[in-house]
Amino acid sequence: MPKWSADGKELFYTSTEGMTTSPESVVMAAAVRTASGNFESDAPHELFRLGSTASYDASADGQRFLVLGPASAGTASASPLTVVLNWQAWLK
Repeated sequence: MPKWSADGKELFYTSTEGMTTSPESVVMAAAVRTASGNFESDAPHELFRLGSTASYDASADGQRFLVLGPASAGTASASPLTVVLNWQAWLK
């Protein structure tokens, strides 16, 4: 599940390497450079752990992440999520 940062200077991806006893995956990040047509990468580092079926996306600044995972038991009474489309028209 690789994702590029908005500025193209960092690559985020998930890894399960070295996690033989856990079904979790880890979100990793590595700074990248493409100067003079060459691709170079710093050593990746762990950002945070995900559940086994979670997915993610990075914010435009690469400082925040939205993580979508399975609903936990007992969340049936949680408030509904309301999505408002074309909300900018309401501001006029």
